[in-house]
Amino acid sequence: MEVGAKASESLDTSALQELRELTVGSGHPEQFRELIALFLDGLEPGVASMRGALAEGKAEELAVQAHGFKGTSASMGAMNLASLCVAVEKAAAEANFEIAQALLGQIENEVEIVRGLLERETRC
Repeated sequence: MEVGAKASESLDTSALQELRELTVGSGHPEQFRELIALFLDGLEPGVASMRGALAEGKAEELAVQAHGFKGTSASMGAMNLASLCVAVEKAAAEANFEIAQALLGQIENEVEIVRGLLERETRC
């Protein structure tokens, strides 16, 4: 798969553009960078929370963590990440920890992709 195709799947730049316009339009252009920084700061703790719930066999907690991570990811335009979280939510609802484990590995990879793309966006 091309790098450009992967980037476009990982980050919906139109969602980011809307966020940028909202913050700039409200007279607070620095908020755009602050929102991205907050999201980036929460990536590793979010994954760690899901990993912890998985390790403890807490399906309901895993589903709740995945649901929250899905929402914040989608709001920042990280659509692949949000989709993976939906799949983790489903696996947790079915107490399918093997699938959830594999999906968390994919989430960790996607987090790195999204981190790079968003860091690049803040330099623009």
